[in-house]
Amino acid sequence: MKSIFILATLSLSLFFIGQADPKPDLPALGQTLAKNAITAAQDVIKIAKSIGGEIADTCVETSNDAIDNLNECIGYLKKLDKSSIDDLKTKASAALTNVGTCDDEFGSGEPANLKAANKKAQDFISALLSLAGQL
Repeated sequence: MKSIFILATLSLSLFFIGQADPKPDLPALGQTLAKNAITAAQDVIKIAKSIGGEIADTCVETSNDAIDNLNECIGYLKKLDKSSIDDLKTKASAALTNVGTCDDEFGSGEPANLKAANKKAQDFISALLSLAGQL
């Protein structure tokens, strides 16, 4: 009987923990997503530089632009007023466009390792955009 009471108490505790408002953790999660997206965009730059050529140079340039936009996103996540949230969405969307430009430029001839790195960056940025919609 004692074990059932402990189990019930533990279950209720976990239930109420699950009911806590997760919003305070969203800015920290957003910063983590932005930092991971920056790391992924830096990987795109390294791979593009190893490939070389005019199209790869475009990837380097647009990935650097994405990094600039993502760094601004981190700043907006620290403020969280209405204007900052709108700016966060705008800059994250711009970063997604920046990274996607590399895919567009290469088209079907994009090297697999570059395509995978771009996809990773896009996934992190998409998650950041989704999170921004919850703020």
